[in-house]
Amino acid sequence: MINLMILSLLFTVQHVLYFFYFSKGLNMYRGEIFAYPMYLQKGFKDAKFLAMDVTCRYVPFLEKVSEALSHLQPLRKMRHCLSVMHAKAHNTKCEIPWNARNQEGAGTTLGEEVEQVNNFLSRCALTTKYMTKSVRTDMLTVHAIGWNQRKENGLHIALSSRFKKTVQKTLTATENLKMMQNQFHCSDDTVKQWVIDVKQWASSGNATASPVGAHGLQLSIETLFVSICQKKHYLYRQNDRNKRRQRITQKIAQEKKRLVAEIQRYNQQPNADPVDTNLVVQQLSNKAEEIMIWPWQEQNTGVGLRCNYTHTHTRTH
Repeated sequence: MINLMILSLLFTVQHVLYFFYFSKGLNMYRGEIFAYPMYLQKGFKDAKFLAMDVTCRYVPFLEKVSEALSHLQPLRKMRHCLSVMHAKAHNTKCEIPWNARNQEGAGTTLGEEVEQVNNFLSRCALTTKYMTKSVRTDMLTVHAIGWNQRKENGLHIALSSRFKKTVQKTLTATENLKMMQNQFHCSDDTVKQWVIDVKQWASSGNATASPVGAHGLQLSIETLFVSICQKKHYLYRQNDRNKRRQRITQKIAQEKKRLVAEIQRYNQQPNADPVDTNLVVQQLSNKAEEIMIWPWQEQNTGVGLRCNYTHTHTRTH
């Protein structure tokens, strides 16, 4: 988990690549197309990770293109992850497999360092828009060099501070995991099996597709239920501002309405075991983490997808 000295390849919205420094960039003439990150990725073949805000869409594109162009096959060896902040905007089934916090070897890499670079370069916005193209490029280059110098001068402080925070987070996560194991009387093997179950659930079906038929509604109901549980669990743990909490609370209310609507649609399906809407709402209202077993899961394995599966998956990494 503590893997701070491996400097990962980072790529986000503005298509800037750097190894903890501002290393490369390009001018986009056709908007945000996947050919740009692929071009920049070729220059950093030895990097361990590629962090991107739409990794879930870029990876299928890379696999498709590399099958037709054999010289791009080495790019598939690089591991991909979603930047932490942008991962919150994705649905739960997308966030679980691609989030940087769930990738072994990524450590506490945020994948959002490019936002710091953009914040630093934003001071040039009022002046560079009146410059010619060549002068504008020189001005941004000078500021990028200044940014790299600042990072180099404070690198020892930044790494030591991040290492200290990571150790503290590791101890806290370990204590929370032990408390959860004592509460549910489960062993390490059971927790590992929960993580495997969550990964299998996240990889099953397409979360972005509109639910069609009973099976599609089942996937949609499970996704919404886990998403609500996860948002409620981290509401006060990861958000220290009331404005942010208010937005998440509104999002939870919207997803609850969608969940109730999906359950009602599912109950109208022929040959479908009805789901008790009141029981589901009651489970979501409880502060304690409870097991939610759906009728279609009782027929298959008898084990339901519990909302704290996702929490365990996050803590163990």
